[in-house]
Amino acid sequence: MITVEQARAALTQAVEQRGADYVYNMVNGTCVYNDNGPSCIVGQAVYNIDPELFNRLAEEESERRGDDGDGLVVGGIESLEFDFVAKQALGEAQHAQDNRKSWGEALEVFESTVNYWNSRINK
Repeated sequence: MITVEQARAALTQAVEQRGADYVYNMVNGTCVYNDNGPSCIVGQAVYNIDPELFNRLAEEESERRGDDGDGLVVGGIESLEFDFVAKQALGEAQHAQDNRKSWGEALEVFESTVNYWNSRINK
């Protein structure tokens, strides 16, 4: 199971790899995890956690991309299990990226989403 701590470390590493100002370019108008290697911020994060997990994700995305032309969303990744807060925060980071926010901004969105959910769960 991917935890918040693993997701945070992997996203931070992704931002360090591409730069905080990096803005993801959609592939054929959509976000994809794999485009001949890790592509979007979540794809890069999963790769940073475990390249074998990324390979399973890439296979799943390839199989499902043909259904409707869209990539997967974090909630639709069947081959990976996420801690609830990690899943919510990664989804929001991906959403920020898909709305042309930089990866540094997407990481900030991740952190604010973690804080939001932790404040609700830990009352």
